[in-house]
Amino acid sequence: TDSGPPGLHWQVLGGDAGLGLANRTGATVTVQGYEGEPYLRFDPDGSVWENERSPATWLNRSRFGAAVPDSADAAAEPDWRRVAGDGRFDWHDHRAHWMSTSMPVVVTDPDQTMLVQRWIIPLTVDAGGGEVDVTIAGELWWRPSVAWWPPMVGTVSLFAAVIGVAGMLGRRRSAGDTFARPAAV
Repeated sequence: TDSGPPGLHWQVLGGDAGLGLANRTGATVTVQGYEGEPYLRFDPDGSVWENERSPATWLNRSRFGAAVPDSADAAAEPDWRRVAGDGRFDWHDHRAHWMSTSMPVVVTDPDQTMLVQRWIIPLTVDAGGGEVDVTIAGELWWRPSVAWWPPMVGTVSLFAAVIGVAGMLGRRRSAGDTFARPAAV
């Protein structure tokens, strides 16, 4: 999925497991954290940086949130750590997934597809002529799970059929059919 200026590409990864952003704009792109602080910075040279002082850096280390150290402060001057060099980075973002192991309360019928939430992640793009605010946005949907047993029955049936055919071939061979095979030289 694309959003913003040409050369800025993003996608949702693994259903809701993460987000990926690629910056080929020639500008600096900054992903804002949960409190509006600089969280990730994508430089024009392809360097990608994560702000060690952003609470989002620490919260995003786990699907359900992680402990935030005292050194994290959204109002503090950023402390950048390089995390990539090719202009692309994937990260987990709590704004784009369901934050509980229980079913969302908006799902009134688990056998129906339903909208759980809409989400946005704010970015700034700075090409040297001033910052432009951009958002990437998406929707999180509940989809009924597929029963595990139909594919399993199909797999077992296929396996049984292959074993049965192999057994029939084995019996034929022992009944006197000839088969070509490579000879040792």
